[in-house]
Amino acid sequence: MVMCNLGVCFVEFYSDIFPYFVSKKAYKWIYNNLGEYLTIFDYHVYTYPLLLTVLMIIERMYVIFFPFGRAFTDQKLWFYCLTLAIVLLVLLLIPFFSGCAVNYSFYTFDYSTKCDPDGHFITYIFDTYTGLIPVVCLVLNFLLILYISLRRRKFRTQSNTKLNARQSHEKTLLIQSISSTTFLLIYEITEVLTDIFSEQYDALPAFTRRVIYYGRAGSVALTCFFIYFVGTSSIRRIIIAKFLKLTRKEKQAPRMMLSSRDVSTMF
Repeated sequence: MVMCNLGVCFVEFYSDIFPYFVSKKAYKWIYNNLGEYLTIFDYHVYTYPLLLTVLMIIERMYVIFFPFGRAFTDQKLWFYCLTLAIVLLVLLLIPFFSGCAVNYSFYTFDYSTKCDPDGHFITYIFDTYTGLIPVVCLVLNFLLILYISLRRRKFRTQSNTKLNARQSHEKTLLIQSISSTTFLLIYEITEVLTDIFSEQYDALPAFTRRVIYYGRAGSVALTCFFIYFVGTSSIRRIIIAKFLKLTRKEKQAPRMMLSSRDVSTMF
């Protein structure tokens, strides 16, 4: 997810900041020659975290109900994530090679395909139903937290340190999962609102619409920063400690060690 957030930041820079610094002619060349490839990358780095939330909630449920299971070891998680990324890429390449590649234009402020107005059915499914993923995951996360709370009340009388620690860890993971789906849901909710109030939204000045869009996109691009740095104190302390350690090393000037041969040549 961190790599996807970096990818989203790159896409936002290319799509909405870089065009301010190049001429329309140069941007048109980039749009015609590279735009479709960059838009595929855009779709991938945005949709992949949405699908990861599904994997996250499945993993959370498995850990809660099968605490000693081995279905989600580190190696298997890497395999699941890689498989998910490959399947998503294949699905996105189907419209691309079918003559229905999607391209984003900075000046029209919209996504378009060569086979408009219908578009490819895979693109239609992604654009229409991916917004439901964070909604479903959010509901499931709340249900899991409710289940953990009820289970904790049941075992409250038992002074089991390991059980309490495991339940606390489970709750932390669920909070991170809820935070991820919430940030991703912000973009989808605002997308629905702009569609419902499309006339009022289109009547706004172009600058205002861009500011609204940048705010929506920023909620996705900065997901990992807010969740794993701002919202998770343990990770924040580790990152700050490592950063301070690196800065201290840079400030310390390296000492020059003189050998006996160097000393003898000085006289």
